[in-house]
Amino acid sequence: MILRTATVILLYILVSVSLTGQVDYSWWNEINNWDGVTPWDQYIVKSPGFMGPNALPVPEMKSGKLPDNSHFRLFTDLHFSKGDNTQNMFSSLYLPLAGNKVGLEFYGVLVEHYKNDIATRDQRHSRDFDAIGFSVGDLNIATLITLTRDHNKWPDMLIRIAFRIPSGSNLRGARFTDAPGYHFDLLFSKKLTKRFEITGMAGFYAWQINYNTGRVLYHQNDALLYGAGLVYSTSGISVDGSVAGYSGYVDIKDSPVVLRLKTELPVGKFRCILRFQKGLKKDFKYSTIRLGVQIPIRIDYSY
Repeated sequence: MILRTATVILLYILVSVSLTGQVDYSWWNEINNWDGVTPWDQYIVKSPGFMGPNALPVPEMKSGKLPDNSHFRLFTDLHFSKGDNTQNMFSSLYLPLAGNKVGLEFYGVLVEHYKNDIATRDQRHSRDFDAIGFSVGDLNIATLITLTRDHNKWPDMLIRIAFRIPSGSNLRGARFTDAPGYHFDLLFSKKLTKRFEITGMAGFYAWQINYNTGRVLYHQNDALLYGAGLVYSTSGISVDGSVAGYSGYVDIKDSPVVLRLKTELPVGKFRCILRFQKGLKKDFKYSTIRLGVQIPIRIDYSY
C-alpha cells in the first residue's frame, strides 16, 4: 500500500514538472505558418539583417603593425535601432608571440541584454515571446602574422586568421548563430606623413547558415571582406575614421557596411577608447556607442 501510494505521488510529480516545463509555441506556429515538419531553427535566418548586433558583426579594422605589448580591453556597447536596443559587455586579450612577429587575440561579448519590439521579433522568426532577455556571446580566436614591418617602400602588413567558436546562446531569440564561422584577411597600413596613416582590410568571411529558401538549402554563406580608413595621431592621442563591411553571396540582408569613428587617449598607463559606429545599409541598421579601456598586462614567457 505504501509502495503504491509513493509510486502514484512520484508519477504525479513527474507529470506536473513535465507539464510545467513545456512552453506553448502555438503563437509562433501561427505567425510563421509552421508546416509542422521543418525544424524551427531553419526559420531563423542567420544573417546580420535578421539577428542581433553581435551575431555577425563586421570585423574590426586594425593597423598593419602588431601592438608592442600584451593588453586587456574591456568595453561597454550601447546599440540602438528602431526595433532592437541592446547593451553588452565586450572584452579582448592580446598576446604577442615569437618576438612580436605573431600575435594571438581572444575576444567576444561576455553578456548582452536586449529588448525587441514585436514587429522585429516576428520579422526575425524569434521564439522569444517577451523579446526581452540576456544572452552570452561567442568566443573568437585570431592569429595575426607579420608579413612586412617598417619597410622603406612596402606598407606594414599582417595576415589575420580568425575563428568563431559557437559558444553563444539564445538562437531561439535570433541573438547568436549557434554555428561556427571564420575569416582571413590582409591588414595593411602606410604612413602618409608623420601624423597621418592610411589603413586597409581585404579578405574572405564565411559562416554556417543552414538556410532553406524552398528551392536551395544553403549550408554556408561566403562573403568578401573589405575596409579602408585614415588615422591621425599625435602625443599618444589617435583619431581613426574607417568604412568597413562584407558582401555575402546568398543575398539575404548579408552585406552590412559600417562607418566607425574612434578616438584613443592615454590616461596614465591606460588608454581610454571611445567609438561611434553607424550602419550604412538596411543589412545592419544599428547605431553603436562604445566606451572602454585598454589595460597593459605583463606576462612572463620564461617558464
